[in-house]
Order: sequence, then C-alpha cells, then structure tokens
Amino acid sequence: MEIRNCIYPGSLNILIKELSDNEDFIKAVNQKQISARMKDRELILRFLAFYEKTYLKCKKGLGQFLNDFYTVYQNSDPVKIDEFKNVFKKCMKATLIVFGTNSFRLRSKTGGWNPRLNAAVYQVISSSFSEYELNQITKNADSIYEEYIDMISTDSKWTDSVTAQTAQTERIDYVFKTWKNRLDFCIRSSDKLDNPRVFSKQLKEELFRQNNKCNICNQEIKLLDDSAVDHVEQYWKGGKTIAENARLTHRYCNNTRSRTE
Repeated sequence: MEIRNCIYPGSLNILIKELSDNEDFIKAVNQKQISARMKDRELILRFLAFYEKTYLKCKKGLGQFLNDFYTVYQNSDPVKIDEFKNVFKKCMKATLIVFGTNSFRLRSKTGGWNPRLNAAVYQVISSSFSEYELNQITKNADSIYEEYIDMISTDSKWTDSVTAQTAQTERIDYVFKTWKNRLDFCIRSSDKLDNPRVFSKQLKEELFRQNNKCNICNQEIKLLDDSAVDHVEQYWKGGKTIAENARLTHRYCNNTRSRTE
C-alpha cells in the first residue's frame, strides 16, 4: 500500500487517508497498530474496489484488481468521491451495529473470537452491506449475526477460502456468493414476514445466563456463540417467536435435529 500511495496520488488517495480516521471503521477493525505500513488504508481500498467493481471483475488476481481500480478512480470527481465516502461510512456503521468490535473475524481454536481481523472476511462483509439501507441491516442485526456464526461454524469450505490462498479467483467467488446469498435471505425473509422468525441476541444471552444446558442433548454449552435459540413449538407449525416459546440448544444439535419435531 505504501507503494500505491506514492504512484497513485490524487483525490482517491486523499479520501482513503481521510476515511482511515473514521471512528466506526477504527472501532470495527479494533486492531492496534493497524496504521503501520498503511494496512488500514489497504482495507479501505479493498472495500472501495469491491463495492465499485464487484467481485465479478476480480479475475486476474487481487493485486491487479486493486491496481486497476486505483488507475481508473485515481482522480475521481467530487461527486464520485462523495459517493465513496458516504457508502463507506454507512457500511462501517452497519458492521459495528451487527458485529461490534468483533467485526471481520473468525473463531479461534479455543472457540472465542480471533483477536486479529481477517482481510478476506473484511472485504466481503463490509462491501455486502452496501446493497441495503442501514435500517434494513439494523432491524435484522441479530439474524445477520446468527447467519454469520452459522456459516463459519458449518461451512468449512468458506472458512478455508478466507484463510488460505485467499487471492484465488475461485475462492473469492465462493466466499462472496455464499455470504451474499445468506445475507440476502436474511433481509428478504424479514421483508416478507409480519412476525420475526429469529430470536433476539439479548434473549439468547439471558437464556444462557439462566441455564446454559442444551435442551436437546442435555449437555453444557460452553460458549454463547456455540448456542442457538430454537422454537419449542416450531415456527412452521404456528409457533411464535416469543420468550415463552424459546429453548436454548447447541448450534450443532439444532442444525442436526429432526425437522418433524
């Protein structure tokens, strides 16, 4: 990024420097010394490139993709600069609403959140929010969070694609398509339903504090993010998404249980 900063002077470079001081971005990234060697600015560049050109144009490698974006938008006019600025701010705020200071991370081997962000996760999560209004993300924050947890818990191909050989076109395609489909399902399902289908994160935390035993296997649930809140009377049978109809389970137990219950 330091080299790009030298060879691509212009309005885009000025904007990227400005956005690196955005408070929501700093909180979401939550990484000490991220500005060393301009790593924070490279993240912003990735966001802007994937927002504007989309992952479908990333066919010649990530480095070339970012350089091509810089070449085209190096001296963008004020209208384009304002567009980039506004969409970046919106997406950083959306990310912070959904994930807080654990944004752009995978789970560690001990089950908690990895203290270091993952750039491949960053570029897909952050840019995916650009397709929706902030109020859509906000009202679906809990279900989006649960969808992400489910994906990184059950889709080993996805997690492998963001941890090894991450610049390969096929891996980038899979990561973006998979997450965008899941995110779209969350948003569209909510738009079609009069009543919520996903229990709130607050309720899950309360149930976990009260009794962290799985209601399917009766074993202790060690970590909050390994749990899921299921309907006692299933939603498709008319069960309501209310506290009285909620039970805490292991995420794995809930995913593998019989759907005829």
